[in-house]
Amino acid sequence: MTGLELLPLRQRLSHDFGLVTHQFQYSSLFGDEAGTAARLAALAHSLSAPVHFLGHSLGGLLILDLFERQGASLPSGRVVLLGSPVNGAEAARTLSGWPGMRTLLGAMPHRQLVEAPRRIWRQPRALGVIAGTTPLGLGLVTGGFDGPNDGTVQVAETQLEGRTAMVTLPVAHAGMGLSKEVAHQAGTFLTSGEFD
Repeated sequence: MTGLELLPLRQRLSHDFGLVTHQFQYSSLFGDEAGTAARLAALAHSLSAPVHFLGHSLGGLLILDLFERQGASLPSGRVVLLGSPVNGAEAARTLSGWPGMRTLLGAMPHRQLVEAPRRIWRQPRALGVIAGTTPLGLGLVTGGFDGPNDGTVQVAETQLEGRTAMVTLPVAHAGMGLSKEVAHQAGTFLTSGEFD
C-alpha cells in the first residue's frame, strides 16, 4: 500500500484538526508483520509525542500487530481503525478458497484476514473503531453478507473487544478515505478520545 489511498483523509485531518500526518507504506504481498512493525515503530519513535495511529482495513490490523509486539515502548497517543476486520474477513476466507487466490492474496493478508488471530485491545490508550454500512464492494462478488457491512467487511468483523468507542457510518469500504464524515469522526476521536 502506498498510503496515497488515504490522501484526502490526511488532508482533512490536517486542515480541519491541525494534525500533522505521515503516510506509511507497506507491501501487502511481499511484506511481513515483524518487518512492518519494526519500520512503523521506528517512524513513531522519530516523531514528537503524542503520536496517533490511523489504519484502514489491513493497515489497522498491522497497527494492532505493532501494539501487540511493542505497545509499551510506543509514544503516547490514540488509535483509530477504519473498516479493519479484527475478527477475520469472510470475504477473504471465501476468496482464499478460489483457485490461485491464496497466492494472489499474499501470505501476510492470509494470516491477518483468513487465519485471523483472536484480538483483544489491552493497551492503556483510547482506540476507536469506525465501520461502514454501505454494502458496495467485494461482498457482491463473494456471495454477499447477512448482516450490516461496508461491501467488503461486516460490521461484526470490526468489533474489537476492549475498544474505547465505535461508530458506524453510511460509507462503503473503498470510500472511507474519501468520506468527510469519516474524516470528521476520526479527527474528533484522535483529538478528544471520543466520537461525535
